[in-house]
Amino acid sequence: MAPEPDRFYCHRYHAGGLMTLRRGLVAALFTASAAVALPTTATALPPVADEQGHAHASHGPDGLALDRRGRTPGATYSVDNHEDWKACQYDKQAPTLDAEDLPDLKGLPQVHAVYVYPARTTPRFTTFAPMFQADARQASRLLQTLGRDVRWDRRAGTETCSGTSVTTTLLDITVFQSSYTAKQLSTDRQFNLVANELAGSGRFSAANKKYVAWLDAGSRYCGQGTLWQDSNRAASNQSEVNRTTGIVYRPYSTTDATTGGFCRGRTLLHELGHNLGAVQRVAPSAFDGAHCDDDNNDTMCYTGQAADQVSSPEAQFDYGKNDYWDPGATTAGYPDAPIEKLGWWALNLSKYVCPPAGANGTAQCSSANASPGY
Repeated sequence: MAPEPDRFYCHRYHAGGLMTLRRGLVAALFTASAAVALPTTATALPPVADEQGHAHASHGPDGLALDRRGRTPGATYSVDNHEDWKACQYDKQAPTLDAEDLPDLKGLPQVHAVYVYPARTTPRFTTFAPMFQADARQASRLLQTLGRDVRWDRRAGTETCSGTSVTTTLLDITVFQSSYTAKQLSTDRQFNLVANELAGSGRFSAANKKYVAWLDAGSRYCGQGTLWQDSNRAASNQSEVNRTTGIVYRPYSTTDATTGGFCRGRTLLHELGHNLGAVQRVAPSAFDGAHCDDDNNDTMCYTGQAADQVSSPEAQFDYGKNDYWDPGATTAGYPDAPIEKLGWWALNLSKYVCPPAGANGTAQCSSANASPGY
């Protein structure tokens, strides 16, 4: 399919229904909680030019779809299960530069994590870094069921639990203090402020990296991420060549000692999924130009939106493998009997996703995607 790098659908939900607009780039947006009172008329985020001259735009608010704390009591979805975490699982280091010190990943495309905190505030990074790492592990675990993984930017570190120190691999998370105050970062312009500030800092503009961030400031939302609408199955796809940002927000009380107020569950992988190119509006289950509606337990679907309220017993990454993950797209043959390829961009084509599992059964994150199956 021919690429459409300059077109996308931006959806805005309001009291009267769904309004569809057309612009140049979309950033998917998710609200904090159905239990939180929201205005009856949603306010669209203003477009702001990024470092490439393209406009950021958003859709929302549309209720909490990514974190089960805002759902009906008793209603649980496996896609929202998240790992427990312990403070001992991180080495307490708070690097302000991108370490990238694992030799096997140098030069390869990577997803780099950032913790952003407001001006004139005290960072809480060392408290919640283990939780951020746990959520990245959960994202990896779901893709590992498909024989792949996220190619996270990692570094060597020490985990000290039960008095025993073990050298291990940790998510490389850079600590970044914003020049904006907490009040400024808590407005409806928060995505544009953070995305543009990170890009303009000169510290997060590597050509071979995508960036995901946790923003330690108040929000009405769960997360937000850049999404390019380009269905072209090629290395030149806009999702591959353009800088993107995904942000996990903090809509809950900071007194929540378990989470610090951040959204968890599917949020991190959902935003990264947008950054990698899901969901293209040509997909059969795409209902708003950015999300699917065929399974409540699908990472890229909105819970409660699925037709006939379909909910798989376990978390899904493209239920039915017909929207944004192409099981027939690799020469390694997943599944064993290759099926017809999708006719548009799929996330497992991305260079930011590790190649299929090798002989040891794990994704080959130290290897380049030599034959992704375009």
